[in-house]
Amino acid sequence: MSFKLKISIAVFIITTGFMTGLFYGLPVLEARVPPSYMLPAFIAAGVVLSLILTVAVYALGGKIPAPAVEAKEETPETTAPPPPAERPFDEKAVQVLSLLQKKGRLIDFLQEDISGYEDSRIGAAVRNIHKGCREVLLEHVTIEPVMKESEGSGVTVGEGFDPSAVRLTGNVTGSPPFKGILRHSGWRVSAMSLPRLPDNRDPGIIEPAEVEVV
Repeated sequence: MSFKLKISIAVFIITTGFMTGLFYGLPVLEARVPPSYMLPAFIAAGVVLSLILTVAVYALGGKIPAPAVEAKEETPETTAPPPPAERPFDEKAVQVLSLLQKKGRLIDFLQEDISGYEDSRIGAAVRNIHKGCREVLLEHVTIEPVMKESEGSGVTVGEGFDPSAVRLTGNVTGSPPFKGILRHSGWRVSAMSLPRLPDNRDPGIIEPAEVEVV
């Protein structure tokens, strides 16, 4: 309900009550006040009183502060950038292949069909490939055996072993510990140091195509 409407209702109630009391008080006052002056005088007094009350209520209402409305800070809508598209390969894995190709021509060798070549020809090519690829591993990757024992020696695989680090073969029954013979020490990467790639390089390129200009 608005403030002005409340004021109007209050003035109406006050004026109605005053005039009602005036009406019922006429018989009591007839003996003291002449009839010709009684009714206009009380009506005028009622109007004046109503005006005074109205002005007083308006004046009082002007001093009452309106409830403060907390302004909500508008935050500009921002459009989030789309997530980068996931590549279907690992950049580091491609970089390792690139190094093996650069030093040992490994990708060329693996991509070529050697079924029609003689063993002597393949052996000569493999020697160079082995040398180049080994240089890459020694320079950029630190590889160590999973188990330190010598191959062919007896070992014991205890409870809670990592199946990704130790593969059991032969007569595997029951639960650990298992006793057996170490046939292969396994390999694990303990460190890797790869050169930084240029920012504008296609990360999927193992080796660029080579064009001889004539």
